Amino acid sequence: MMSGTVREAMTETVISVPERATFTDIVRLMHGYRVSAMPVTNERGTIVGVVSEADLLLKRDPEASV
Repeated sequence: MMSGTVREAMTETVISVPERATFTDIVRLMHGYRVSAMPVTNERGTIVGVVSEADLLLKRDPEASV
């Protein structure tokens, strides 16, 4: 079992994504900031959820051509 604190594992710079972001936008942000999840905000900046890599893997990119 690993020991330590959440502070030692967390990302200090929080990157959020608006709830109207596209699949591609989310993937690019996650890749660019090297994070595996991001808070999702509404138009007022209130956190309304979290999107993770696992969430994206369960969905097919609606913008991609097959």
